[in-house]
Amino acid sequence: MLSANPVILLVEDSYPDRKLIKEILKEHKLETQLYEVEDGSDALKFLHNEAPFEDAPKPQLIILDLNLIRVHGYEVLPIIKNDPVLKSIPVIVFTSADDAELEYQLYKDQASCYIVKPGQLDEYMQVVESLGHFWGNLAQLPKS
Repeated sequence: MLSANPVILLVEDSYPDRKLIKEILKEHKLETQLYEVEDGSDALKFLHNEAPFEDAPKPQLIILDLNLIRVHGYEVLPIIKNDPVLKSIPVIVFTSADDAELEYQLYKDQASCYIVKPGQLDEYMQVVESLGHFWGNLAQLPKS
């Protein structure tokens, strides 16, 4: 079992999605240190401890949306996976993009998981709960 309170970076430009993910994790008592950024540019600043994220911890897990403003998630993933300090961090691609070619490319770029966001609220909640349970309780995440 994972040590208490894994550090998770949520890269999501949708405020309702960020809020829902936080609520689901809290409701199911999945204790995390959840950090949020709204775009790929801020994700990279967070991961490299650049302003305004100089004191940001190294995440143990990244949940990455693809359709972001400025720098897209599909641009962020290869940067993470080609960085010797960051490449061990599992990256869950959690996106509305249901595209087999894109999915193949993201796995080729070493995504740990590719999940299409369900359109129905109850299914969405179930997926996030399952993600939280698996990655927060079952999987061994790298030490930060």
